[in-house]
Amino acid sequence: MNTLLLSTLPTACAGAVAARPRSVHARRLVAGSAAPGLSDFSRRRSQAPCAQAVRRRSIAASATTPSPSSNGAQVEGLKYDHILLAILDSNPVLSTASRTALVTAAAIATQNSSKLTVMFVDEEGQTVSGQRLQLVQGELLSRGVEATFVEEQVEAASVGKGSAAVGEVADSVEADLVVLSTAAVHDKHVDANLLAEFVPCPVLLLPQLISAGRGLRRPQACQSSSNGASAVATQPGLLLPCGEGGAWDEAGVGHAVVRYFLGDDEQRWFMWYTGRSTACPDLDGVFPSSGSIGLAVSSDGINWQRGSGMVEGARGPQRAQDVGKVLAPNGDWWWFDTCHMNVADVQILSSSSVSSGTGVYWMFYSGGSYEQVALPAGMAQASQAAEGGDLEGLRLRPGLAMSQDGRNWARIESEHHTGALFDVGQEGEWDELFIGGPQVVAAGPRDMRMFYHSYSRTTQRYVVGLATSPDGFKWTKAGPVFEGGSSPDDFDARGAASRCVVRDIDSKQYFMFYEAVAADGRRSIGVAVSKDGLRGWQRCPKPVLEGSGKAGAWDEGGVGCPWAVSMAGGAWRLYYSGRAAAGGGAWSGIGLARSVEGGSVFQGAPSQFERH
Repeated sequence: MNTLLLSTLPTACAGAVAARPRSVHARRLVAGSAAPGLSDFSRRRSQAPCAQAVRRRSIAASATTPSPSSNGAQVEGLKYDHILLAILDSNPVLSTASRTALVTAAAIATQNSSKLTVMFVDEEGQTVSGQRLQLVQGELLSRGVEATFVEEQVEAASVGKGSAAVGEVADSVEADLVVLSTAAVHDKHVDANLLAEFVPCPVLLLPQLISAGRGLRRPQACQSSSNGASAVATQPGLLLPCGEGGAWDEAGVGHAVVRYFLGDDEQRWFMWYTGRSTACPDLDGVFPSSGSIGLAVSSDGINWQRGSGMVEGARGPQRAQDVGKVLAPNGDWWWFDTCHMNVADVQILSSSSVSSGTGVYWMFYSGGSYEQVALPAGMAQASQAAEGGDLEGLRLRPGLAMSQDGRNWARIESEHHTGALFDVGQEGEWDELFIGGPQVVAAGPRDMRMFYHSYSRTTQRYVVGLATSPDGFKWTKAGPVFEGGSSPDDFDARGAASRCVVRDIDSKQYFMFYEAVAADGRRSIGVAVSKDGLRGWQRCPKPVLEGSGKAGAWDEGGVGCPWAVSMAGGAWRLYYSGRAAAGGGAWSGIGLARSVEGGSVFQGAPSQFERH
């Protein structure tokens, strides 16, 4: 395979060094204030290709393809001070060609100690996908590469619509090299001739090098969990059962939060999840499996490596196998999370408020203290009517922790006197009892949205609410947004609890996969759709996943705590928690279901899933 090098030189001289012409209309990147994950973005509207005259450059071809992990990544005799990586596909997990460009640009930047700017080119009216941004940030972070991020919006119908945008940004940042994939040309996002016309530096067009993907494998055997051991199971859907005796997660596992990042030739999956040992307080009647938070890793999102104890803080190559418990209840008595905790979300975000110089892991979680609170009627899974007595651990509040590697975490003490991000509601308000499952969506500049749930003493229903923030630290409650069904016969008659809200890259709508609570307390998973992610949630009238109902199955009794991952080609993975007993108890495992190809949809959202 040949790599095209669009050069500013009048002839193809690979080893020559020449002064690069600059446009007198060079533009400076605008540093805007934005929400974490979007704070480095400069949003500008590109001009049509004919808006400015730039002299034509010649095109030279290179006979070899530089390897992202070899010295061949640098053209001999050239030194690159500033590299521009242009990503023009809207796939939230990136096309394989774009992945190749990402890996190569990172390798060249590392080799040359270059500055790196990553630009996303989207059609007018679109915004960069949070999942796509996090994926790129995570890959660069894992390689120790810092980058500035820019988004360009162009007219959807223009031919070679990204060509002028790439040239404009390359000129603005004074790039020495532009890296992008040949797929951008094949898919008519850019035009090769226009690139040669408007880009004022060499352009490296990379073919697809990374394999298009591996088939999913069903785990073949059941192994006990120990540090670095693979946790697999033979039952349909089950990926991660409870840990072995004496492990930190021996008594229950659930609440999976799944992210994946790109390596040179593989995907690296991270799963943060909640687990409990027999020594931890048993709150399974109200908050199943809540205790501590751990990390498992995988190369395919199917076969996971887990740990039975605390992570060891390994460095170098051993760090990849350093898995296990990462965060436990706080030993300082005044904190909100001294009794138990469960993870709700983990993202790689950047913020002007965090002086790290690059993106860091943000973990949003719920924690409970030993404060005694009266258990309301209908909340305990074993009893749907009776008012309970005082219960320690019921008062959940939201917290934030940060990490450079996803393993070693530091709590962020917020303004509330307990260290929580914000407090529960006043007496009589719908969220007076607890703030559960604080999951965050970065919807745009200074637009962070936290979806959480609580249980209303008044209506005896689980309700999903919303809080907003410009920076991820200071939050303002916006009230309830979703309550599930209205009929006693609905599968979600008693509301919606844990949920995962994602923005669909194709329809630009927001999907909420939620844990539905039936009149008898049985749990299943439903989906609702909103155009703006704020109001107007429309629920699918049927659950997308229910307990298997098969005698002896690990998830016979019910499923919940969904986590949705958008895959290539419109496919979805749905990670979930399950348990054998319908009447309550701990979550006994984490499983996986996949959207059925060609299956039913509800207002654009997948509504038919099958267990892995």
